[in-house]
This record gives sequence, structure tokens and C-alpha cells, in this order.
Amino acid sequence: MGVKSFGELLRLPGQELQRQFKQKGWMLHRMAQGEDGDRVRPLYPPTSLEQWFPFEEEVCDRASVEYALHQCAERLSRELFERREFCRSLTLRVWLNNETLLQEAEKLSSPVDTRQEIACVLLRLLSRLRIDLPVIAVEVKAAELGAGGALQMSLPDMDEASVQRSKRARLEKTLIALRRRYGMGAVVSLALLHRAKRIHLWTHSLTKLRNERVQVVVNREGEPLRYFRRGQLYHVKQIRDRWKESGWEWDGVSERTAYRIETEPSGDYELIQLEVEWRLGGVSD
Repeated sequence: MGVKSFGELLRLPGQELQRQFKQKGWMLHRMAQGEDGDRVRPLYPPTSLEQWFPFEEEVCDRASVEYALHQCAERLSRELFERREFCRSLTLRVWLNNETLLQEAEKLSSPVDTRQEIACVLLRLLSRLRIDLPVIAVEVKAAELGAGGALQMSLPDMDEASVQRSKRARLEKTLIALRRRYGMGAVVSLALLHRAKRIHLWTHSLTKLRNERVQVVVNREGEPLRYFRRGQLYHVKQIRDRWKESGWEWDGVSERTAYRIETEPSGDYELIQLEVEWRLGGVSD
């Protein structure tokens, strides 16, 4: 009949197919409509991989448990590689000698498939468990399998420590990008800034106050010769003034030496020596 595709088959009347081909015609017409008769395969529960590591004798040391987790991670990574899939959640179960089961799970922020990544997550889960009795076996379950790697987004673990680590990693990545584009001084930590008191508005000649740690090179008399700040070298052209200050701290009286200097590139700065530590106390406009 010159029919080579299901689209062409659908344009033919079903009765004509049954008349010419009997039972086969009826079957072809149903298959062209997507009715092949196979049972629907459920997508739930999702597929998972499990690894079981029993100990020959009860173990009480953490090193033996970590060795078992590394072995499970190695087996899981091999299976994931053969299946060409990633896992997006891991569950750790620890069986104690009194038949007690301890369990901890984590939904990963990004899919993993290597031994190092899986072992790192398992060790983190182990640190959350409070193990007071000998261990007889460990079980690891990798769930939410799928291909695509990092293209598949997943929710982060709701554990507070994991949330804070995720926020810190994103913040550091953003700071690196901003400093690379706009310079090291574009974004500074609040701890480096020193809030000026009201009296400093008319008594402090250097209008920009800082509390920034710097690396200083001194001469034999202990006076600053040059210092490094934010990757740049500054040479001390002249020491304009020097004095000592004392202050009260919770652990007692602290003393420091301050230097008012002129540097190259030109500018007036204030260097403060706190025992073996140097800090930049002020910068001129």
C-alpha cells in the first residue's frame, strides 16, 4: 500500500486495514495511535542503589567505620559510572550491637558520582550521628538517580550547618568576582573598618580611620621602612611623628606605638604597632 510511517497509517481508515489485514491491521492501527498494550511502568518509587558493609566483629573505633564508608563509596561510584547516572541524595544507616539503627540523610546541593564526593558526604553524615555502642554494620543508600549532572537542580539540605556552608561558598565566590573586576579595595570586611567617634571629626587629622592588618618591614631601631597593603608596596618617605598610647582591655592595660608617616606613592598614613602586630590606623584624603 506504500505506507512507510505511522503518520501515513493513521490517514487510512481503520475498517479498511482490518478488512485487508484482519487482526494485524487492527493491531497496526492501535500502535499508530500509541496503544501498544504494554503495562505502564511506574516512576515511583524512584530507583536507588544500596551498599551493605557488615563487620566480622564489633568495632568501636571510628577509623574502621570510615574505612567501611570509603569502600561503600567506591562501589557506588563504580555502579553510577556503569549506569552513567548521578545521585542527588545519600542516606547513611549505622547498625549497633543492640540492634539499634542510627540514620542520617542529606539532599545534595549538586549531583555527585565520584568516590571522593560520595565519601565526603558520608563522612559528614557520620559526624552528625552520636554513636555510643559498638558498630556491627553500615548501609549506604544513593537515591534520586538520573543523568544530566549539574544540569539538574536540587534543593539543598535543610541542615543549618550545610545551609551556612552553602551561603559562605556563594558569598566568597561573589567577592572574588567583584574584586577581580573592580579591584581588591572594592569590597572590604566590616571588621577592617573603624567607626569614628564624634570627637575624631575635629581632632583626627587623617579623616579616614581604618583598623587593617598590614605587613611592615622595620629597621634596626624598629621604625617602619616599608609595608604591604592589598598587594601593593609602600615605601616610608618620612616619619612625621611618633607617640605611645595606652588603653584598658578586659585582660589588662595594653600599650601601642603609633607612627605618622609620609609614603610613596604620596600620602599620609598612620601605622600602629601592637607588640608583634602592625595595623593601619588612618589614611589621609
